[in-house]
Amino acid sequence: MLISSHLLKRGAKFWKTGQKEQARAIFKAIIHNDQKNEIAWFWYIYSLEYTQEKILALEKLLTIFPENQKAQLALQGLRSQESKILPQHSNTDTPI
Repeated sequence: MLISSHLLKRGAKFWKTGQKEQARAIFKAIIHNDQKNEIAWFWYIYSLEYTQEKILALEKLLTIFPENQKAQLALQGLRSQESKILPQHSNTDTPI
C-alpha cells in the first residue's frame, strides 16, 4: 500500500508537470498490480486521451466497484457526449 501511495503521488506530479504519458504509465501499473485501487483508476481514466478509452476503463472499473456512483455518472456523461458526436443514421441516409 505504501508503494501504491508513493507511485500515486509520483504519477500526480508527472501529470501536473505535463508529463502525461509517464503519469498514465504509472497509474496503469498501479491498477495492474492492485485492481482495487479506486484512486489509481480515476487518475488513469482521467489521463486517457480518447472518450472510447475512458468508457472502456470506466466499464472495467464498474465491474470491480459496481456501486461507485462517481464512475456511473462519468460513464453516463461520456456515453451522452459520444452519442452527440457520432452521426445518427436513419433509413433515409442509405444511398440508392
